[in-house]
Formats: sequence, C-alpha cells, structure tokens
Amino acid sequence: MSDLADKVEAPVERFRHELADTGYVARELIDRRFWKEAVLYHEDRELLIVPETLGTASYFRTGDRPVGIHPMLRIRPPRTVGRFRPDRLLVGHGAGIDEDAAAHIREALDGARRRIPKLAVETLRSTLS
Repeated sequence: MSDLADKVEAPVERFRHELADTGYVARELIDRRFWKEAVLYHEDRELLIVPETLGTASYFRTGDRPVGIHPMLRIRPPRTVGRFRPDRLLVGHGAGIDEDAAAHIREALDGARRRIPKLAVETLRSTLS
C-alpha cells in the first residue's frame, strides 16, 4: 500500500500492530497475489472489523443467514477469519452484527463453497427484479 500514500491528498500514518493507543490490533487476513486484506480486532470489546471478506449485504449472504463470504472468495475462503471470537462484527458491505458474530462467521465459512450455486441464483433473481 506504500504507493497509495503518494496518491492520497491526506496525512497518512502507518502502523504495524496496534492502532495508536485504541486497543485495536491489525491482523493480516489475506496475503494473496491479487487480494491483500487486514482486519482490526479489539479483544476487550470483542469487536472485529472486516472491510471486504465478510459482508451482510444481500450479495454476500444466502437465504436468511446474516453474514456471508465475499463472492470472489467463496471457492477458497480465508479460514483465518475464523480464529477470531468476536461478539460484534463491523463490515465494509452492509450493517454490523451486534451479537454472536463468531457463530455467524463460522457458519459463513462452513457453507461458503456449498452455497455458491444458491448465492448465484439469488443474486441473479435480485438483479432481474
């Protein structure tokens, strides 16, 4: 992301682990050739912030499940997101989850591949309607 700092007309402060003295810790989630992502986790508040991998928007979720995996990551979902045990979850796509987020994350990971066809049909239906 170093090239991005040169393109942004705003102060940029880099950090490697803890975000100042906030208690939020940055953790690498994905380090793939075309996808790099970190999350912020606050252990005491049991809060996880995930910008892309998880979402609550309709195009992430299947059926009435509250959380889903990004459609582009469903074939090979990042299991590392399951190592966190948050009660609450904030995502970049959709509303946050206020309780039992860890269970919803596990369910999303467990069914990521299996639910690809259902997600495709639901997304197509919503696009056509």
